[in-house]
Amino acid sequence: MKILVFAYLKKNLGDDIFLNILFKKYPHVNFYLHCEETYAKAFNTIENVNVLNYDAPLTLDFANREFNGIIYIAGSVFMEAQNYHEKLDVNFKSHKYFALKFKKNKKPFFYISCNFGPYSHKSYYKKTKKYLKLCTDVCFRDKYSFNMFKDLSNVRYAPDAALSYSYPKFKKIKNSVGISIIEPSIRWYINQNKKKDYYNFLKNNIIYLINERKKIYLFSYCEAEGDTIAQQELLKIIPKKYHSKINILNYEGNLKSYLKKYGEMEFALCGRFHSMILSLIFGHKYFVTAYSDKTTNVMNDFKIKNQLVKYEEISPNEIIPISSYRKINHLQKMFLKYKSKKQFKAFDRWLFKNK
Repeated sequence: MKILVFAYLKKNLGDDIFLNILFKKYPHVNFYLHCEETYAKAFNTIENVNVLNYDAPLTLDFANREFNGIIYIAGSVFMEAQNYHEKLDVNFKSHKYFALKFKKNKKPFFYISCNFGPYSHKSYYKKTKKYLKLCTDVCFRDKYSFNMFKDLSNVRYAPDAALSYSYPKFKKIKNSVGISIIEPSIRWYINQNKKKDYYNFLKNNIIYLINERKKIYLFSYCEAEGDTIAQQELLKIIPKKYHSKINILNYEGNLKSYLKKYGEMEFALCGRFHSMILSLIFGHKYFVTAYSDKTTNVMNDFKIKNQLVKYEEISPNEIIPISSYRKINHLQKMFLKYKSKKQFKAFDRWLFKNK
């Protein structure tokens, strides 16, 4: 079985976790990525992963001839683009042709662990809905997205796929705090006027945590999305006397060792979406700074309250007391892990029928 995989391949921790789960869950399926070799580093040791020559264009005829199906596994794939009317087809121009071609030839096209939005034009929603009808199965990772398209028979909901993986247990570094951050200017859809407040909020909370004798680990999840820039910007405004207390960690495709270090945290201040998901899995005492509705929507789905401050509502001088960092209930974590496996339900069913 040969499956073409579309994904966000930019050494982004969350998306690399998705792919790692997919490849290891189906060791007898041959998966193919069309990307630069450097972005496949996290999967170099997985035998059923093949990287197509990125210099050669991936054509419809080649894909249809060579592959039995397509999986698109990623998170924010249905997000309205900046200057939407000028770039009307930005999210669909290429993939819709693959979906059309495969549907015509009775081959499957699956979406796994995605979400819809943010969006502001009704035409974008309608265009997305028309496109989704071409797909075999679309499994959203939040109920908000699911409810937007629930009248489509091929649309489902299950918790984020990253929850389904069996991560090892890591010994915690006592009094450690893992902090993942974002660079607001990379994300055109959030309020840029809050950027200074956001950085000052982080600065003041890091100083508070250091004074509480906590060990600070500053995590960059994706250099391409500005996380390393955010680290540098933050260090510029933190007094130098605190710098020796801050450890810098950057994800470079070293998935196993990076997850180990994040898993060793006792506390976590979660800025990235998947830092929140990983903190649930690793049993951190955590608090969330949510820059997007995709985070707040999922936390609402999980019925997690009083552990979040929205980016729009951040006050630069607000200090989150260490008592506000709390673990998820163990039974709830196990339930979410069980339910998240349904992200792969449609692909499992198709594989069973096509043994």
